[in-house]
Amino acid sequence: MFFQQTVFQSKHFIVCVCIIVVYIASLFNGNIRSDMALKPDSLFHISELPRLSSYVWVHSGFFHLFFNVLSLWAPLAEFERTNGTFHTALVLSILATAVAIPYCLLGSLFFPNTVVLGASGWVFSLISYFSYVNSLSHRTVKLFNSWEVPTLSIPFIFMLTVFLMVPNSSLIGHFLGIVTGFLLAKGWFINLTVLPFGLMEKIEARLSGLIDHLPGIFNYVRESSVKSSRYQYSSTALPLYTQDENLSSRPLRLSTDESSHEDNAGPFIGTGHVLGSNI
Repeated sequence: MFFQQTVFQSKHFIVCVCIIVVYIASLFNGNIRSDMALKPDSLFHISELPRLSSYVWVHSGFFHLFFNVLSLWAPLAEFERTNGTFHTALVLSILATAVAIPYCLLGSLFFPNTVVLGASGWVFSLISYFSYVNSLSHRTVKLFNSWEVPTLSIPFIFMLTVFLMVPNSSLIGHFLGIVTGFLLAKGWFINLTVLPFGLMEKIEARLSGLIDHLPGIFNYVRESSVKSSRYQYSSTALPLYTQDENLSSRPLRLSTDESSHEDNAGPFIGTGHVLGSNI
């Protein structure tokens, strides 16, 4: 069951809609894909630096788009609900860039002509993030109610499954997405995603009039409502994990081995498609 209370969180809804809009636009203008896709040499040219974050918005085809949006929907909604809309926007930007930089460094050495695009890096990052959180209270998990595997292995199982099903998917890109998701869960990006001096709340206060007039179907999660409870998780869990009613709600402490409450992870279907050798 998907998150019934979070399917219309503001940021995740806008992200998915924007991905779809960009795809539709690319059908009428083929240059959009080539102009936004990530090339290994993008890191080394100032004019190409926007590609470090733009590649996540473009997709190679309908099924690439469909599976990424479907896979991103639930975990991104849950992340936004528990961490705030503004914070989620910063996190997505950091994750995209954190995957792109090492990809360019590796690509310039080993696959200089391979171009990548798609939001599956975000999908893998969120899967590994929630897998790490759940591993603090559930060292193992039953996959398809049959096989018990280490919780931390879930992202890697999905990565290999996708690679076998879609051989031209970006194995390196997916792996880097997993690594950045674990780093996010460990708190490595906190200084980049939590603005100092209460800037998030000040910005939201200035924009409160606009936020208050958002349509009722959108739920903007303010920083003030989540900053004191960030990294605490509700009893809501995605199908990948079983629920343990004996676990009490406890915060995730990034510097210790404290456990979180329930298992929160996303159903993974997405592919990080490799566009081809040349654009």
